[in-house]
Amino acid sequence: MIVLTEKAKKLQKKYHKISSKMNEIYYEGFSDDEIVQFEYYLSRILKNLNQKEEE
Repeated sequence: MIVLTEKAKKLQKKYHKISSKMNEIYYEGFSDDEIVQFEYYLSRILKNLNQKEEE
């Protein structure tokens, strides 16, 4: 079982704040529909890569 250390727990709030800001930068100018579509394509790419890794 994997759990966060106390130090990591203290950093969670900062991590989420930074992650949220990065998403704002990444998706600037994208509509909500474009973001959903883009993330769908990324998940398909990941699925393809995982399948190849299993071969």
